[in-house]
Amino acid sequence: MTVRSYEKLAGVFVVGAALAIFVFTISIGIEQGWFVKKLEFVANVPQVEGVYPGTRVQIGGLRIGRIDTIKLQEDGRFLVYFKIFEKYSKHFTNKTEIGFIRPYIIGERVLDVTPDETGELIADGSEVKFVEHFDILDTFNGKKIGPYMENMQALLENVRFLAEAFADRRRSEDVVEIFDNMKPLIINANRATKMLEEMASQMTNKKNLKKLVSNLAVTTTAINTSITELVTFTKQLPALGEHSTEVMKNLTVLTLHMNELVPTIQAIAPELPSASKKALRALEEALVVLKAMQKSFVLSGSVAEVREEEEKIRVEEEKRKISSEKEKDE
Repeated sequence: MTVRSYEKLAGVFVVGAALAIFVFTISIGIEQGWFVKKLEFVANVPQVEGVYPGTRVQIGGLRIGRIDTIKLQEDGRFLVYFKIFEKYSKHFTNKTEIGFIRPYIIGERVLDVTPDETGELIADGSEVKFVEHFDILDTFNGKKIGPYMENMQALLENVRFLAEAFADRRRSEDVVEIFDNMKPLIINANRATKMLEEMASQMTNKKNLKKLVSNLAVTTTAINTSITELVTFTKQLPALGEHSTEVMKNLTVLTLHMNELVPTIQAIAPELPSASKKALRALEEALVVLKAMQKSFVLSGSVAEVREEEEKIRVEEEKRKISSEKEKDE
């Protein structure tokens, strides 16, 4: 009887333990959402360091699902499949963004969802846009810090080279001399800037620049017109060449005739002054006679009166010349 009592007690204990485990399992399943319908989405991410199947998916700290599977693609990127509870599916639209964050500086990464309900809802199995988020611990990642260290090493090598170069006293003196020579250059540049400013103010004063441009446009138009006339003249050059040939022939004939007249002109050259004077006197006499004839017809004058009038006119002209010369001298 005693043995059977212990066996019954042990059986009750085992059944109770099994029942407790069952209840505990059911409660965990309910808490984990094992019995709730889920929707699956996918994201294309560049790297999954610190992420694994089971990583939490959250919205503002609220757990809504977990990562289910991670697959490597041929291009080196990863497809992350995650499942969420159906009641949160209304937050997944074509404008929703997701990204990996670390809630605390030290801790596991989670897949954070940034919902945007202004877009259109997406179906189960759709891809969600992935956005990179800054992670301070990623700065110490070997893959990222490696290139930085290489660049730092190259920078230090350049600094060392410069230090060795400036260790030479002559180079240091050259650098100092360059800085000394920069002062006159800066002064001249300042003067040039002021002169340019004055020129600009003068050009813009009273719209002088506008007038200059207008005059330039008029000049350009005139030049274009001149070019057109020059082109027309150029087209006429062949005809002018033909006429110039005839002109040259006529000049040749005229030159031959002039050569024949030269001896005759040389023979009468000594008598030309006296002949010219006689011709001039004859013209004067003819003028006097004409004036006398005019007076005889109109005023009944004579040749003597005409001569006297001519003499008076000549005397008056001489007086005027003398007075004008005196005024110039004064």
